[in-house]
Amino acid sequence: MKAAVEDWRWQALVSRDPEADAAFRYAVEATGIYCRPTCTTPIPLQKNVRYFPDSTSAEAAGFAPCKRCRPALASSSTPQIESVLLACIHMHDCARPPAPAALADLVGMSRFRFPRVFKTTLGVTPHEYADELRWNRFSQYLTLGLPIAEAIYEAGFGAVSCVYERALHWMGMTPAIWRAGGAGAAIWYEVVERRQRNALIAGTDDGVCIIALDHSRMKLEDSLHSQFASASIRSADPDTAYWLANAVQRAELPEIVCSFPSHIREIGLAARLRKAVNNAILDGPLAPSAPFTFPPRDMASLLR
Repeated sequence: MKAAVEDWRWQALVSRDPEADAAFRYAVEATGIYCRPTCTTPIPLQKNVRYFPDSTSAEAAGFAPCKRCRPALASSSTPQIESVLLACIHMHDCARPPAPAALADLVGMSRFRFPRVFKTTLGVTPHEYADELRWNRFSQYLTLGLPIAEAIYEAGFGAVSCVYERALHWMGMTPAIWRAGGAGAAIWYEVVERRQRNALIAGTDDGVCIIALDHSRMKLEDSLHSQFASASIRSADPDTAYWLANAVQRAELPEIVCSFPSHIREIGLAARLRKAVNNAILDGPLAPSAPFTFPPRDMASLLR
């Protein structure tokens, strides 16, 4: 039976059968890339081919998606959704994420329509997505020990001043404190269970520090304590934890992007969560040291 299935998959690959697009993905061990059966790349040697039921399985095995056929995209997706994925891939590939107008030109969509399609698909605007990506890179460079000025440049920011003006909102602390392991910072955190990977949200009275995803709660907590070894870290109180769990549930991305590469989904989810939690912090502190009150605005408005 297994041999028959393998033979059918190979024949579908060789003939580029469009009906097989929804059935499996194949990877080439020699290149480390996985594709749709209909991909127009040269047919690989059969001995180098591995088959997977979907893109998630292929990526879990360490293979990267082909940039020509974009196998991580659902077969039923529309050209508009493909355009959003292409824009995200381009932002990740660039040292400095392009402006929304440039992305619209890249994907061949009007500059007025593109931001609306992007937000409908991912739940955030292109500008919000690019911001999350930049600040994510910046915090990683600081954690690696890069000087602040160099980290700002490497993350793709246009000016040093804008980083210092917005750091509390985006990092919950100054870049210098972050680089010093959170010295003197009081951090609250909560780990929220999800169907896929658990979400850790950590922050201060000023803003969210970290949004991280992993299957292991212990790994998330260990990473938080390791990164902010000089900070005071406490679990969120029950009311705050309840609110954060609700925020995670409401911030989950639309089903239509479930086939997007995981690193793109993570940035999209983090951008939505950060917006909700930071808006709530503006309405009233979420920190365990202060009495918790639900924000006066409902969750839907916080995610807009």
